[in-house]
Amino acid sequence: MLNFKVINTFLLFTVFVINAHANIQIFPTRVNLSPTEKTATVSIRLRSDKPQTFRISTMFYQMAYDGSVTQRPQLARSAESAASYIRFSPKRVQLRPNVEQVVRIRVKNLSKLKREVRTHLYFRPSDPSNLDLAKKNPGNGKSAFELKAQVAVAIPIIISPGKIKKDFSLKNFKVFVGDGEVKFKVHLEKKGNGFLYGDFTVYKMDGSKKTLVGMAKGVSSYIPKREALYGLVSSQRNPLTKGRYRLEFNEHSQSKPEKGNVKSIDYVFK
Repeated sequence: MLNFKVINTFLLFTVFVINAHANIQIFPTRVNLSPTEKTATVSIRLRSDKPQTFRISTMFYQMAYDGSVTQRPQLARSAESAASYIRFSPKRVQLRPNVEQVVRIRVKNLSKLKREVRTHLYFRPSDPSNLDLAKKNPGNGKSAFELKAQVAVAIPIIISPGKIKKDFSLKNFKVFVGDGEVKFKVHLEKKGNGFLYGDFTVYKMDGSKKTLVGMAKGVSSYIPKREALYGLVSSQRNPLTKGRYRLEFNEHSQSKPEKGNVKSIDYVFK
C-alpha cells in the first residue's frame, strides 16, 4: 500500500514568509471578502519572548508562470489590485509574547467591481533596516556587532463582486521521479474574471479503483496559465510503478471545499 503525503502549500502560495523563520502566527492565512462577507478579522500572535512592533500595509505580488511570486509595489493601483477596495486597522501593532491581537478588515466601493481583485496584507518589523546592532564584546578589546534578521509575512486578500464566471482546465500532466521524490507536474489554465484556489490529488488507478498517492492543498493561481510542480512521496519508500495515474483538482472556496468544481486528467507511466 502506498503511504501518501499531504502537502499544505499555504506557506508557498498563500502565506509568503520573507525570511527564514517567521516569529508571528497569523490566522486565517487567506481572507475572502464579498457582498455577503464584507468584513473580516485576522488574529496575530508573537512567538518570540520579547515584544516587537510590526507595521501593517498592503503589498501586491505578481505571480510568474512557475507559480513563484515577486513583490510589485508599482502595481498597487492596477486593475487587478484590491488595495483601493479595503480599509483595515490598526496599521501598527506592538505585540507582546503570546498575546493575541486582531486586525479588522472591511471592504469598500464593492459596487464598482466587475471581477475579482487581490492584494496581500503585509506584516513587517517596524525597523526597516532589519538590523539589530547588538554590541558585543568578543574579549579581544574590539567591539563587534551581531546582525539579527527580522521577518515579514504576507497573507492574500481576495475580493469578489459576487457570482462570477470562471473555469479551468488541466493539461500536460505527468508523474516522475526527481530529487528522491515521486513528483507531478501539470499546466493549470483558467478562464474568466476570477482566481483559482483549490487542492490537487493524485491517485494510482487500477480499473475504476483509486489508490491515493498524495495531495497538494491550498494551491492558488492568479494568472491565465501557470505550471504546478509538487513532490508527493519518497521514491525510496514508494518507487514509481508502471500504470495509469489520475490528477484531480478541486477548485473551491476556502470555506466549502466539498462544493468545488472538480476536474481530472490521466497519465500513463511506462
